[in-house]
Amino acid sequence: MVIRFIKKMTAFLKKIFSIFFIIALSNSNVFAEPTHVDSYGIGSQEATITGIAFNPDGTKMFIIGIGGDEVNEYSLSVGFDLSSTVTALRTLDVSGQEIEPQEIVFNSDGTVIFVLGTAGDTIDSWSLSTAYNLSGVHATNDHIATTALGGNPRGMRFNSDGTKMFILENVNNNVEEYALSTAYDPATKSSSSTNYSVLDSGAHLQGMAFSSGGTKMFIVSSDDDDIHEYNLSTGFDVSTASYVGNYDVSYAGNKQTAGIAFSSDGSKMFHGDFHTDVQAIKEYTLSCYYGVVNCIDPTSDKDDVASIEAQTDAAKKLIQHTTYPILNRMEWLRRNTDNGNLTNQN
Repeated sequence: MVIRFIKKMTAFLKKIFSIFFIIALSNSNVFAEPTHVDSYGIGSQEATITGIAFNPDGTKMFIIGIGGDEVNEYSLSVGFDLSSTVTALRTLDVSGQEIEPQEIVFNSDGTVIFVLGTAGDTIDSWSLSTAYNLSGVHATNDHIATTALGGNPRGMRFNSDGTKMFILENVNNNVEEYALSTAYDPATKSSSSTNYSVLDSGAHLQGMAFSSGGTKMFIVSSDDDDIHEYNLSTGFDVSTASYVGNYDVSYAGNKQTAGIAFSSDGSKMFHGDFHTDVQAIKEYTLSCYYGVVNCIDPTSDKDDVASIEAQTDAAKKLIQHTTYPILNRMEWLRRNTDNGNLTNQN
């Protein structure tokens, strides 16, 4: 009797664990359109925003544009939350190198900042003595290098380890993928690139981003004020890209979208708007991991899989801590069914 009960209880717990895993997996893949939750006006610092970047915890925000030709640094009292206290801190004037800056990117530890521009069709880089902090950075003395590109570039990204560089160019409407022999060093880019046409995204391309695992790519277009989404069957390999669809930004009024960024966990999206009526950064919540047009396949990205595994592991430990003492006691009773005194102390 006791043995049968133990077997039934074990089978029941296994079913509970399996159901929890399925629910966790499916919940990470439930899609609803992005929800616009907040805006932060930046017109007094930059009237024509073209690029956005954050530090990993979202407590620093950086914007750039062709109005001031400078990088603007802000602090956020709550990471990736524009409704928290946002404070304009300082600027880095890049006009000596680029008068039409389009994009900001950092290396992996935030000690180098890259600025992409269309006046010279180049990438310029500066060293930062403190990660994600423009304090004390000298536009001339801390300038590292200039790398020529061509092609009217509008967006720039690295893969997760900096061994690949991606350039969104607005002449042929391509995303160009380069191998870097030295991580995060554009000067070491390969002589040829893999090109992927993004004509599906329209004619006026204004920004680019990837999901953390590189299995999704996003292109911002200001001619239709849409964010266009692509799937990559192999992360950070544009030759495997396919067009998914577009999201029409949801807030009312005139729009001129530019730049795009995501929170580190893919649960929030940000883009700029340089229309004269707006001049702001827009914040959205996403119903699922990088869910702009559809949800990312949770088994295709190691970060999402790790999140699900962490949830299921926590549930497993809870089940163990709750039920194992009972099962152990029942097993002890089974072994001592012929003993008249069934206490641990006998």
